Amino acid sequence: MYSLQTSLIILGMIISGTARSVGVKVLYQLGFDHPLLVALFYLAGQSMALLVYAFSKYCRRGSQGDNNNNTPKREYARLSIQEEDGDIEKQIQEHEDDTCCSITVEEEDASSSSSENEDQSQRQSTTSKRPSLQRQGSQTGLTAESHQAVAWVHCIPWQLKPLIPGLFNLANAALKWASFIYCAASIAEMLMSGLELVLSVVVARMVRKRHIHPWRWAGVAIVAVGLWLVHAADVILEKDQQSAGVSSASPEQLQRDQTIGALLIVGQCITAVGQDMAEELFLQETDFPATLLLGMEGLFGLLFGIPLYLQYAPTPPMETLVSMQQSPWTMVYLFLLTTVFTVTGIFNIMTTGVTSSMTRNMWKNCRTLLVWVLGLVLFYAVGDENLGEEWIMPDSFFILGGFLTMLSGIYVYYKHK
Repeated sequence: MYSLQTSLIILGMIISGTARSVGVKVLYQLGFDHPLLVALFYLAGQSMALLVYAFSKYCRRGSQGDNNNNTPKREYARLSIQEEDGDIEKQIQEHEDDTCCSITVEEEDASSSSSENEDQSQRQSTTSKRPSLQRQGSQTGLTAESHQAVAWVHCIPWQLKPLIPGLFNLANAALKWASFIYCAASIAEMLMSGLELVLSVVVARMVRKRHIHPWRWAGVAIVAVGLWLVHAADVILEKDQQSAGVSSASPEQLQRDQTIGALLIVGQCITAVGQDMAEELFLQETDFPATLLLGMEGLFGLLFGIPLYLQYAPTPPMETLVSMQQSPWTMVYLFLLTTVFTVTGIFNIMTTGVTSSMTRNMWKNCRTLLVWVLGLVLFYAVGDENLGEEWIMPDSFFILGGFLTMLSGIYVYYKHK
């Protein structure tokens, strides 16, 4: 179904995403209840992708230098991202897939001046000297209407393109890590993954103008049913714990926590889908480098996130910093977690680049089982009731049933393209 490279990227996304979710939940369970600060570390981890981009660019230059020493010299024009945007539509028209991926380019004005014609001929000769742009990502369901519907992305200066997903990313990070305080990690992951899938398919149809097979809609509907089962099981579990005296919180407090958790998850999913779609458009329509886009997203997020944290942090930032310095273990853990954020972000955006935001959100559902299993293993291996998640009869079976329902929806989704 996928090439080996694409399969490895998807597998890396699943494994690293699982480590990220479990790592954040364990941090909270150990008493570090600063979700806004975790969001800043999350954005800092993403901005570290700029180092990966710089290193890969340096390695490419080194390999090109070696090739130039051993092979006949072949010149290619150096072209900036702005120039790529300028003639992107022409390249797409020449190199589109024969089946469904053709794009209509507006005719040039017949009354153009001779100087404009000369400039155009120079641009065409420059384009012929470099390797042609190859469209990446999934082409399933894309038509000429699909490319025309998102032609506006070429009007955005390349320096500002990461700002759009960056703002979505900031809101996404704050809402996501705050929701883990009110929900178990596995429950939050299942609800987020399922709802993001449903919303991403809707957005792909409305914004991207993808034609989606009816069986794929059916698969998404089945995932939505599994999503509802997981949420219902979570509500029943909380009520059982409260009635049995396991939970010390009052019924009003439990209801409040469930409502806050649900609202945070819904808001997170909306912003995450907006971020995913923006990344897909810039990666696939404008050929923006993945790690550069991710790193600039993180920088824009930090630019807006740090003032918000200083203004709205529930605990004074200096007090939080002093408490962190008193615990070297916490500092080491946060550094490792930031590294996990970097790796996960790279795999996530690479998955979007080689497939689509819909496919990325479909496969993210596989994280939920790993998060749940790791939570169970952690609970029974460590023996600390504050870490991990306990298997509770029969509520855990309802959660497992909801997850299996979501997997069956994934099967239906991929069975019919």
